[in-house]
Amino acid sequence: MSLPQFETGHINTSDGARKPFVRFGSGKTSMIVIPGAADGLQTCVDVALFLVWFYRRRAQRYRILILSRREPLPERFGFDRHADDMIESAAHLGFGPSVWECPSAAGPIGQWIAVKRPDLARGLILSSSYDYMNDQTRKVLRQWLEIAAHRESLKLFSHTLMQKYQPPADVVREAELSGQANADRPPDPARLRRILEELLQLDQRDLTPKIKCQTLVIAGQEDRVVPGNVQRELAGRIPSSTLELCPGFGHFNDMENPEYQSRVEQFADQILAESQSPRPAR
Repeated sequence: MSLPQFETGHINTSDGARKPFVRFGSGKTSMIVIPGAADGLQTCVDVALFLVWFYRRRAQRYRILILSRREPLPERFGFDRHADDMIESAAHLGFGPSVWECPSAAGPIGQWIAVKRPDLARGLILSSSYDYMNDQTRKVLRQWLEIAAHRESLKLFSHTLMQKYQPPADVVREAELSGQANADRPPDPARLRRILEELLQLDQRDLTPKIKCQTLVIAGQEDRVVPGNVQRELAGRIPSSTLELCPGFGHFNDMENPEYQSRVEQFADQILAESQSPRPAR
């Protein structure tokens, strides 16, 4: 399968920041993806080629929008304000009610979106995510903070992570010839640090019970970053949620589990079907 056509860009804010986006695909169902902590390494525009290749199958049936956090990213910005940015960007780009996919560190943002604008959150996918910091997750994030403090370690960490999205060499060459190669920009240590420090203060357990939309809580059963009991607790607090723990997979269940994309599409199709079903007469 060749690389879908895609568009990248930035939305300028009134306070001088830029909000990166990648847009591609077509279909009846709109899906919006917010990257996890990897968004602290490089924005979606910087790695658009990788992301479009990773989500290429969806582009045939869905209208896809990937939204990064603003840049520059202020310290202690707040998940609720990130949510405001994402809502504003989606409206600016013509995306209305959508299924929002929020892996890992993007989950807290998606939770705020679903509560602030239930009219725009047709469905919510919380993948390997959380609404508070338990001891195990906090320990891992502190290790990542140590990596962020050393530029060479951070560069290696970023390279290793991006390999999970890497398209075949012929696709990369084709993109380079058409002027769609990834931006050659090194990871920003301050950006990653600010995302991680924000996460270490996370506790939204009073927020998630207010989520009204259908929610899929999905993760690897062997996740050593966000243990299964955290996923169970999260699903238990969201009224209309479904929990799926996938045996044999860890924190990168979304990238490593070959069944993950199919399950997400099944969930999105279910949401669309339910929204189109006639309401029973009173």
